[in-house]
Amino acid sequence: MALKLAIANKEIAYLRKEREKRSIELIAINKTLFLRNQDRRNRAAEPVIANKELAYQNTEKEKRAAELVLANIELAFQNEEKAKRASELLLLNAFLENLINHANAPIIVWDPDYRITLFNHAFEILIGRSEAEVLGQSIEMLFPPGTAADSMALIRASSATEGLETDEIRILHRDGSTRTVLWNSAMLSGPDGVTPLATIAQGQDISRRKLAEEALRESEERNRVVAESAHDAIVTADSRGCIVGWNHGAENTFGHTEAEALGRPLVLLVPEQFQDGYRAAMKTLLAECGQGGAGRTQELTGLRKSGSEFPLELTFARWETSRDWFITGIIRDITERKLAETEKRTFMKHLSQIQAMESLGVMVAGIAHNINNVLAIIMGTANLREQSTVESADLDAYRIIGKACLRGRDVMKSLIQFGQPALSIRAPFELHALIKEVCSLLENTTQNRLEFVPAFFPEPLWIDGEVASLNHVLVNLCLNAMDAMAEGGVITFRTSAPAYTWVEISIEDNGSGMAPEVLTHAMEPFFTTKEVGKGTGLGLSMSYGVVKSHGGTLAIASQLGRGTSVTIRLPRIQAPGQEETERAHRLPLGPLNVLLVDDDEDIRFLMARMLKKAGAHQVTAVTGGEEALEHLRSGTVPDLVILDQNMPGMTGVQAMALIRKEHPDLPILISSGQPGIGDWDCFRQPRVGVISKPFGMLEIQAKLALFGPSSSPGP
Repeated sequence: MALKLAIANKEIAYLRKEREKRSIELIAINKTLFLRNQDRRNRAAEPVIANKELAYQNTEKEKRAAELVLANIELAFQNEEKAKRASELLLLNAFLENLINHANAPIIVWDPDYRITLFNHAFEILIGRSEAEVLGQSIEMLFPPGTAADSMALIRASSATEGLETDEIRILHRDGSTRTVLWNSAMLSGPDGVTPLATIAQGQDISRRKLAEEALRESEERNRVVAESAHDAIVTADSRGCIVGWNHGAENTFGHTEAEALGRPLVLLVPEQFQDGYRAAMKTLLAECGQGGAGRTQELTGLRKSGSEFPLELTFARWETSRDWFITGIIRDITERKLAETEKRTFMKHLSQIQAMESLGVMVAGIAHNINNVLAIIMGTANLREQSTVESADLDAYRIIGKACLRGRDVMKSLIQFGQPALSIRAPFELHALIKEVCSLLENTTQNRLEFVPAFFPEPLWIDGEVASLNHVLVNLCLNAMDAMAEGGVITFRTSAPAYTWVEISIEDNGSGMAPEVLTHAMEPFFTTKEVGKGTGLGLSMSYGVVKSHGGTLAIASQLGRGTSVTIRLPRIQAPGQEETERAHRLPLGPLNVLLVDDDEDIRFLMARMLKKAGAHQVTAVTGGEEALEHLRSGTVPDLVILDQNMPGMTGVQAMALIRKEHPDLPILISSGQPGIGDWDCFRQPRVGVISKPFGMLEIQAKLALFGPSSSPGP
């Protein structure tokens, strides 16, 4: 462009010089003519008329020559002005072309036939095409396929109006991509102001802005959908504290519709008694948010449209626009969480009570074991003395001691079953016998304050289940009845067989009974009407669970002031066949060598005497399972091994398993006061049995007859 301008300037200067040269030549010709005329005047000596005529002619010629000079001078001046204007026009044209070409905005010019006559470098970048490819082409080439008609319609509409028109038009790049351009176009007219000469358009590439706007719209829509689908309430308020945003979760949480909430103050959601504290807290939290962080999560109290209050958790953040600042809060109804926390605290409290009860059960079992050992010593000593005395008074005394020990054994058995029900094994048992054990236990603990009345079905009723668990159920139901009869009363155990396949047990009391609202919740876990520390609220629910696990049902009937009846139905089974488990205690025994294993020294001493008294020829006593194994490995194999169950380090059952690996046919007896132990699977193998502590001479003699060398193989 600069080169074109320089060439134009040189041409103008050359034309100017040529015109000046011609003007000088004309002046020289005129001067020559003038000099010739002057010479003629000087030589003319003709007559006056001839001279005057000649002078007149010369004068006319001089006048015309002067006029010609003046005309030439005027022509030279005009040519100089035109050259000057042409130079200025060239300079202006070069300046405009340079300005357009170096403009940052795309600029394009097209003629009335919509053919491109000019465009700048920015436009070349916009479409990715060179000047040679575009000049002279229709502007339709600029538009993506399928959009040319709409774009041309916009351009024609703009051309038909006066002034600057703005349109959004999509432009096709050479690589096939499109750009969105905001066009400002204007039509250029001729001198008459009507005839169109060209249209000039300046564009602004707004593709990125359009992408940003689309991304913003997508973000707003995504946020709107998230907010509307959120279960939590999302509430936005302006700097005046008025609600300007309200989602569906807020409507569900507070009960106000969006129309009801928008424009209302935030205190609408706060109970009146907390509003002053709310305002102070909000100022503090907003100050914290203004320092660049989100507000802390707060637990507050909210107010529903219905007027009810509820606990909520609030987390919010502050944000600003050019017009105002806002706060958006996420509000969660934590009613259920609070209830769950309360239930958890209650559960943990009762769990600790249950753990204490379990610890108590372990302690009871340990105490019962030690008492059984004491009873065994007392009963064994009394039996030995009974065998050796002849005085009738002494015989009666020793027999009374034996009976008392047997009663103590039954009490210990009930205590162990109550304290450690998990030790029980599912097996057939007779229901009336279980109820008698429970009555015996409770009679000894209630100091005759209550009367236990049996009303039994005339036939034995057998069921299959865990004796200890059902023992625990019956004891628990009786304890509940005792609490309802603070001044004493009667508990009736009534059994029946309404159908051959079912057994029914009713525990009836004449206590205070339960109100209907209490009866409704009676079997819910942790529900109790007792004072703190006097009940866990688990008794009936656990009893119901035990009965259900046995395939039965439990129902409660009660009337306030008239007592309560709890009815349990359980599946009935046939009475098991009576197998011979003991032989006559006076059967003759062959030579009998017994290995006695017990950690209690007194028990070892007494049992050794009792075994020899019962007919054993040799008794070897050791203190534990390891010592018994060493004795057997030394080569001395006895006819019978008697193992105490509860020994430190290795229990009797564990020692039995190791002994049977090396001596699979060796008869073994386990000595234990633990109820139900005989039902364990390990006692189903041949020549294995249980002798229950405390035991007397008759039981020892029966077991020796059953497992001794003169007997046939035991069960």
